[in-house]
Parts: sequence; structure tokens; C-alpha cells
Amino acid sequence: MIFLQPLGGLCNRLRTLDSVIDLCEKYNRELTVFWVNNAALTAPFDELFELKDTRGVTINLIDAPVGFPDLYRSPGNLLKNYLKGRKLTGNQSQLLKTVKAIPESRIIWKDDLQKLYDSGSFVNSHSVDEMDARLYPLVQEDVERLFQGNAGENVYITSCYRLSPVLDAYKKFEPTAELKERIDKTTSSFTRTIGLHIRKSDHETSKKFSTTEKFVGVIEKEIANDSQTTFFISTDDEATKTDLIDKYGDRIRFNAVSSYERDSPEAVKDAVVDLYCLAATSRLYGSHHSSFSQVAAIIGGIQATTVM
Repeated sequence: MIFLQPLGGLCNRLRTLDSVIDLCEKYNRELTVFWVNNAALTAPFDELFELKDTRGVTINLIDAPVGFPDLYRSPGNLLKNYLKGRKLTGNQSQLLKTVKAIPESRIIWKDDLQKLYDSGSFVNSHSVDEMDARLYPLVQEDVERLFQGNAGENVYITSCYRLSPVLDAYKKFEPTAELKERIDKTTSSFTRTIGLHIRKSDHETSKKFSTTEKFVGVIEKEIANDSQTTFFISTDDEATKTDLIDKYGDRIRFNAVSSYERDSPEAVKDAVVDLYCLAATSRLYGSHHSSFSQVAAIIGGIQATTVM
């Protein structure tokens, strides 16, 4: 069994999960996923997606509490108070026992992957695609060793990175019927519509390189090329959205957003809707080093240009 805890926000989790499903299919392994509801993403998987076309891979999705399973593996004195009173279900307790028994030689830790990814040295000059391509050969030996191992040997992986190249444009995931209805309602108005993903909030690299002023320059250039061009804007900053709507009026398409806080389940649903609306545009201008921009372009099979 492969045990996976995908980490980070929406698209980091999708990237990791997508790649591990591909590896499980390649090496005929079963997969258990610990989908942890925490500050980075507070929404159960089944409220966001249905799994489709996983090519025969048996997948067990577990909605897990904050800190599971790592903080429960060997809690120190400070964590004992944090975990006090938090009761696990019988299934979670059994899974914890299984994961705790996995030796270090069969674990891939996110912190070790982060050292290999070495974003501090390359993030300013490399795209997400380039960073992914750099990481794959660095992890290939460990990935093959663990996935090719005896089927009875359990493996545990914590990651916010892809571990293998994209094979099927994220077709394993389909938004729930509720979210798909919202997506279809927005995209039905797309005419000559270009996607703009303007990342702000806590993404310092995007804010530094992909400024709103540069996106305005893109909009002006596209309007000069085609006066009928419209734009779908996805951003995590309400002021940016408001400014562009005020400036360009009906040219701007957008979704109503209930919240920009990641610890809001509704905000996560809004993000899924925005992701698939971006994917439905004719082409995309995205923010530097944003996995959200990358995944949207791959899902839609559209050209993506990083605004820098």
C-alpha cells in the first residue's frame, strides 16, 4: 500500500495526488490518501471533486484531522497538549498504527523533497514547469525503488510536489455537479475570452514579478489586437478585481467569491470554480511560479504565458 498525504493548497495537492495515482497505476500499487483539512485547505475532497478514470488504481480517500498522521506518530511534550482530547476513529487509529510501523527507508518526506526542489535558488528565474522538470530525475531513483518494492511493503509519502510528469491533463478529477453547474454558468458567457490569473495574498514571488501593472499592460495589448476581446479574471485580491472591473467594465468576466480565506470551505470551492473557468478560456496569462496558473492551463490544454 502507498500512503500519501498531499500537502499545501488546492493545486499543490492536485499535482501531488495526480502524479502518485499515475505511479500507482504504473507499478500496480494500491493507494490510501490522507486528505487533511487544515489552514492551507479546509474542504473535504468529495465536496470538491469526483475521481474519474483512475485506470484501475484502488484509491481509499480518508478525510483526516489536523496533524494526522505525522503529529500523532511520535508527539513530543508540546504536541501532547495540542492533541489532547482529539479522538481518532477506529479506522484512523488502525491507519496510524500502520503508518507508524513504516521504516524511514520507505518514507518520502516533504522536507527532503523541498531541499531537492531548492526553490530558493531557482524560483526567481525558473517557471513551475522548469522546476518540475528539474525535480523528476532527482527523485526518480527513490520513487522507482519504493514503488517497485514488494507489494506487501507499505510506503508513506508527504509532498506538495509532483513526483512524475503529467500524463492525462488532470482528467482523473472532475468537479462535483454543484461546482460544475457554477462553472458552466460562467463559461457560457465566454466570447473571445482570455484568462488572467493574478496571484496576490501570501505568494511573494508572484506579487514581486507578476504585478497588476504588468497585467494591465497585457490587457491593453490584447484590446489593441482585438477590440472584441474579453477577459476572465481570477485573483485572491478583491481590490485588484474591483479596480480592473472599474477600468474595463463589461470586458471583465468573474465569479462572485464568498471568501478569500483558505480556512473557509466555500473559498476552496470558489477556487475550484475559478480554476476550471480559467481552463475554459482561449489562452491564459498567469502569475510567476504559480501552480494554480500551471494546472489551469494543463486542464484546458491552452497556451499559458507568465506575466513578468
